[in-house]
Amino acid sequence: MIGVLLLGHARIASETKQAVEHILGTQSQFQAIDIINSDMPDTEDAGLSIALEHLNQGQGVLILVDLLGATPWNMVNRVTDNQHVALLSGFNVPAVIRAMSMRQDCTDLNQLAQSSVEAGKHYMRLQMADLKP
Repeated sequence: MIGVLLLGHARIASETKQAVEHILGTQSQFQAIDIINSDMPDTEDAGLSIALEHLNQGQGVLILVDLLGATPWNMVNRVTDNQHVALLSGFNVPAVIRAMSMRQDCTDLNQLAQSSVEAGKHYMRLQMADLKP
């Protein structure tokens, strides 16, 4: 099974994991790492490497980070050389639910990542209220 790692600022990763498991139940090979102090990312690199090793059971790891180019993104890019990972930025709950729901039957990491992106986009909607002054 493909492992899934959420990584984000403050508590967005752990809170998203909690929301997903509230909906789907407890999930294996699913971890969240919160980056509380982005001034000291080097101290987190070792823990991130260990998490990736634990999550990768041979089919790779889908890593979802909250923001492209920010501290979590940069941390992942420092520690993922020569590892079988796909990195997705800008996650939301529908994207994570899709990943968790598909990974039992999907052995293609790239396909799982692409499907997660599609779900994240599909479930975003803008509804404008007709506000009158």
